[in-house]
Amino acid sequence: MESKSIKGKALDTTKTHWNLPEPVSIFFGRESLIESIHLKLQQNQAIVLSEMGGVGKTQTAAKFVQMHKDEYQKIFWISAVSLKRSLSEILCAFGCKQLIADEPSMETLTFIFLSKICEGSKGLLVVLDDVTEVTKDVTSFIRNVKEKISLLLTSQLRDWEDYGLIQIAVPCFQEQESIGFLQNELTT
Repeated sequence: MESKSIKGKALDTTKTHWNLPEPVSIFFGRESLIESIHLKLQQNQAIVLSEMGGVGKTQTAAKFVQMHKDEYQKIFWISAVSLKRSLSEILCAFGCKQLIADEPSMETLTFIFLSKICEGSKGLLVVLDDVTEVTKDVTSFIRNVKEKISLLLTSQLRDWEDYGLIQIAVPCFQEQESIGFLQNELTT
């Protein structure tokens, strides 16, 4: 295993998970949705979990990552709100700071990310969480990575087909799921 030293600590660059959240402790259900995500990502499809706020898109993505993280050599959880900053932080943590210009473009950051961090990795997943608007940077990132790595987005926005993403609507709980969720919590 290759490792580098960052701030005195050895960093294993062959298997690294970046900024992964834990799903809430009260996560319930969504088994078929998580299985659908898994199948589509195995087929090398880029996916966006979409629907209105509060239905559990981010928590479903977090639960998917928790359940399947051993299947990926590297997983990067990135907030879409701070995409450029997050990519810069990742590159610096992997010893690529010298490759980053003072005001790098998204294309440059993405190229360095793919060529220096992702190259040679089998099973790489990027979760781009909470895409609230389709900015030039988000569009550039999606366009440049979607066919090279597994990509999972969460967003309240719809109509992602133009970007070559498979859209999966995360539904609100149905009555039985709501009852099951509450019963599960009452017993805890």
